[in-house]
Amino acid sequence: MKEDLDEWTATLERASRTYATPFYLLRQSVYVRRLERLRTQLAAQLRGYGLKQWYSYKTLPIPHFAFIANKICAVGIEITSDFELQAVLAAGISAQDILVNGPCKHLWLPRDLRRLNVAFDSLHETQELASASVALDWTVGLRLFLSTQRDPDDERYPAQFGMTAEQFRLAFEILTKCGKRPTFVHFHLRANVALDTLKSAASEAAEIINSLDDPSCIRVVNFGGGLPEPNVWINGREPASEISFSDYGKTVAFFRALFPKADEVWLENGRSLVGPAGALVLTVGDIKQIEDYNVLICDGGRTNHALESDWGSHIVRALDVGTHEPMTPTIVCGPSCMPYDWIYRGELPRVTKRGTKIAYFNAGAYHIPWETRFSRGLSPVILEDLSGTLSCIRQRESIESWVGSWISHGT
Repeated sequence: MKEDLDEWTATLERASRTYATPFYLLRQSVYVRRLERLRTQLAAQLRGYGLKQWYSYKTLPIPHFAFIANKICAVGIEITSDFELQAVLAAGISAQDILVNGPCKHLWLPRDLRRLNVAFDSLHETQELASASVALDWTVGLRLFLSTQRDPDDERYPAQFGMTAEQFRLAFEILTKCGKRPTFVHFHLRANVALDTLKSAASEAAEIINSLDDPSCIRVVNFGGGLPEPNVWINGREPASEISFSDYGKTVAFFRALFPKADEVWLENGRSLVGPAGALVLTVGDIKQIEDYNVLICDGGRTNHALESDWGSHIVRALDVGTHEPMTPTIVCGPSCMPYDWIYRGELPRVTKRGTKIAYFNAGAYHIPWETRFSRGLSPVILEDLSGTLSCIRQRESIESWVGSWISHGT
């Protein structure tokens, strides 16, 4: 793992000499390597059963990554909104390689796009879209609500996705009557899922599916995603260290047998694949000594760029600083006038000074989609392609652009 971070650090140091901070840097090679590892270790466990991966576009909504995933890695693209759908179509992804997930699709899903893969999320959505699914030759499935789907912050409350067992059976009947029997079933629990939780969910899903009068049309089980990413700590634990790709494959393979007619597995792993493929680079603008801490005020932080640092601890390094320098307790803060705008509390080299570049790792999952314009506009996105070439694929948002986006006011 240290070797991966050293390679990352060298790339970030190279980029920081060309591009002004704050910026995100994304590396396609990291995604491709992790995808291949996951595929290889799962294929060894599934032994002959079909396996299809879907790129979770909401996790990292970058057309360049979706294109590589689809055209180079033969991965389908999973989307959850009309903006995502139009973005991936514009990137050249064909409809049959798109899986439409998420709630309220009946409010926005086009009624003229053929051969999509569509997972119905509710009974009402099924009623609204059943006839369109027949006319447009969609491949359709049903998303289940399972008792293990809970609010990650307060498990007293259920998550809002999918259909209960009774709703599932009614939706199945609606599709059967209109001549479009569902061919896949889908469930997704949450981020950083534990294998025991996945096992419980798979057993519950199998019980519901196998209670149907004729479940033989269900040929695919979509286990969703939820694998944690390495180098991120939550409440002092690194969840990724507790689940290997091989262990995950064994779990999926074992519970696939609960669905006797299914011959293919779908997976939508996002965070575990693209999280390590991104980093955020900041510059120290000011330094304060407060109590026992070296407080670094940077040109980016949690409020603008790294909301996930609110619940996950990420590795942070000072760039172009020797690895054997003495360390000191440090707080890395952003530029906004809010006390929670910090991304790191730990140790960094004592020689860190104004102008030092700071790298915040694992910024590939849910950082760019959760980025805000608060105070300073959107940051550039730098891409390292598979050949190692760096290019800017999104320019920094200008003040004029941000101000001009508002409807004219005043005289």
